[in-house]
Amino acid sequence: ERLWTSWVELCEGKGISVSSKDTVSLLSVPITVQQWYTQGLPRDPFSTENAVLLMNCHRWPLLIDPQGQGKHWLEGLEKDNLAIIPYGNVHMLTDIENAIRLGTSVLVEGVPNT
Repeated sequence: ERLWTSWVELCEGKGISVSSKDTVSLLSVPITVQQWYTQGLPRDPFSTENAVLLMNCHRWPLLIDPQGQGKHWLEGLEKDNLAIIPYGNVHMLTDIENAIRLGTSVLVEGVPNT
């Protein structure tokens, strides 16, 4: 709530009107969200909001996915453009470097909770 309030104040200070508190409608296009659903994203509001945040982040998102639904969706979304690398793999660093060089998305799975 505090984040939303500060964001609205920032927008209004710059002369940008904000008419909705729905982050999904503000940061996404309905047809894109429908495509995510066909690619395996669960249709609940929590998953949709997380997908919007993931697709609009500028760095490396952390996906905590105990049920594997996010991984399933990312596999459908990225198809052949996703390198899935197990955490602790002997060649993990080399695999990440190669993926970066080729412009491939990287999913490091099994990262411990430390």
